[in-house]
Amino acid sequence: MSNTSHSTSNNVTTLLPARKKPRMGETANSLWEAIKKASHGVVSREGGSRILYPTLRVVAGDWFTLSASGKLQLIDREHGMGVIDATDAQADEFHRDLDGDRVEVVLLTQPGYASNYGPQKVLEVLHSPSGMSFEGMRAAA
Repeated sequence: MSNTSHSTSNNVTTLLPARKKPRMGETANSLWEAIKKASHGVVSREGGSRILYPTLRVVAGDWFTLSASGKLQLIDREHGMGVIDATDAQADEFHRDLDGDRVEVVLLTQPGYASNYGPQKVLEVLHSPSGMSFEGMRAAA
């Protein structure tokens, strides 16, 4: 895999650095600390310079957020956009997914008007999961 990409304009080729996947941390602990810090709000240019709060999306799983006190909450997408405190089992499963680097951290459009009264859209990806375990960067089970 190359670390450069090519751009051609007016018959001139320019080597550009390849875009890297956005990463908030390279260990489960550093990612968790970055998530907790971001849960106080992130100013997003893509969101019109509004303060947005990250959504934690488990690959092929549930969506979570952190409360103001740092408690993990499950986003209840089946019955609207409410949140409920994650059960101990859900929190344990989330942290196993976090350890396996299977959690994507995104900023979404706000529900309602900002989302044209439809599904929320991703404005910015803050952490793109590798699907590889942080422990030795081996394939997660």
